Amino acid sequence: MGYTSVTVDETAVNAAAALASARPVDAIGDPIGFMTGSLRLLIDTIMAEAGLVEPAIAARALAQANGDIARSVSLVRAWAAMLPRFEHSPVEAGELRASRRISPGFKEPRGGQYLGASLDYQQRLLDLRPDTNGDGRAAASATPNGEAREPMPAHFPRALEPLTHEGYVNA
Repeated sequence: MGYTSVTVDETAVNAAAALASARPVDAIGDPIGFMTGSLRLLIDTIMAEAGLVEPAIAARALAQANGDIARSVSLVRAWAAMLPRFEHSPVEAGELRASRRISPGFKEPRGGQYLGASLDYQQRLLDLRPDTNGDGRAAASATPNGEAREPMPAHFPRALEPLTHEGYVNA
């Protein structure tokens, strides 16, 4: 696949600018607030792909890209690349709060594995139950069979600790 140069006139450039600036979500009032509140999974996907946790920036990029996720990710990455770099700050892994814990390297790591919330395990069927929450989603029970979920621990032991303790891995 090669690159072909294309010449355009001023009307094509202006038409592209007009298309990009036409945002029907402006009728809602606050499109950024609407998107960060209503399209959380889409905003999370953009932030994950871009490698930057900034919901307002991801929502702004989504609006500018007219809903194109790939272009939104590209815009967020370009924005992040232009930010000034001051210094790094170390992250203490023991202080992080996990929402999922999956270990591909260990079958049964100490502390267990928690799949957490993910749409990967959801049925690919449209939910036609009546909307009772007022937010466009049908009411759902805690689990598919109605049981309460057990809480996930706040901190997990590190998976490499046993191997480090036995001398297989240098810390």
